[in-house]
Amino acid sequence: MNEKNNKEIDSIELTEEKYKTLLRIFSIIGEYCTDIDITNGVVRQKASSGKCRFEMNLKSLIGERSLPISIIKEKIKVFKLLDGNVKIFFGDNFFMFQDSVSSFNIKKPSRDFFSNKFEEESVLRDLGEIEGEVVEFSIPKELLKKIRVVVKEFNVDAVSIRIDKSGKGVLFSSKNTNDSRFLFTSEIKSSMDFGEVVTINLKDTTFVIDCDDDLHCFINKLKEKEQTINIFQTKISDIDLRMYSTSVILR
Repeated sequence: MNEKNNKEIDSIELTEEKYKTLLRIFSIIGEYCTDIDITNGVVRQKASSGKCRFEMNLKSLIGERSLPISIIKEKIKVFKLLDGNVKIFFGDNFFMFQDSVSSFNIKKPSRDFFSNKFEEESVLRDLGEIEGEVVEFSIPKELLKKIRVVVKEFNVDAVSIRIDKSGKGVLFSSKNTNDSRFLFTSEIKSSMDFGEVVTINLKDTTFVIDCDDDLHCFINKLKEKEQTINIFQTKISDIDLRMYSTSVILR
């Protein structure tokens, strides 16, 4: 790419720190999605498993540009070969990542073939009308590390909240065989009176992401449904990460 073409093509230059943040986001999304579909600086897409949705505003990194990348996981190792400040060029039919000596050119993919596509905010509203808050709590980073080990090593599918008749709740995880159970915290208080013991299974994806802040959890009951909508918020570096999922209320 010569100097003349450089001036014609939109580009940004990321500092080494910002580029590393972008790579962490690529890696996180790549664990749960085949593709990443950054649209106007925003990620909002469903995991390939369908278990949850991810939402991140990346405008502090790339502005309001779009950066769709197919099969993101297989490209991450190449992205990591680039050092220092990295320029990203946004061509009509390609993207190019370039450091001081090397470059990585990617053909712009067709979103028609994406497994994980950008979703409008209306998709989140369409999940259902909220009746009221069930619980709101935060999980400190140190406790998250424990949960991450249990979820990965014991191969559990969910981290669960069990609320007794008095509204006291515990956060725990157990294997389907019921031969082991790990209690994480018993300091949860429900804002909603169910009148009986209920269990809400939260998707494991939420708890295994390597984040840089506490995990803030907002569990709300959907109106006229035995379901909750679950919103989890944390940070990757200084980027807000929100995850959305739904759960059945088990009585």
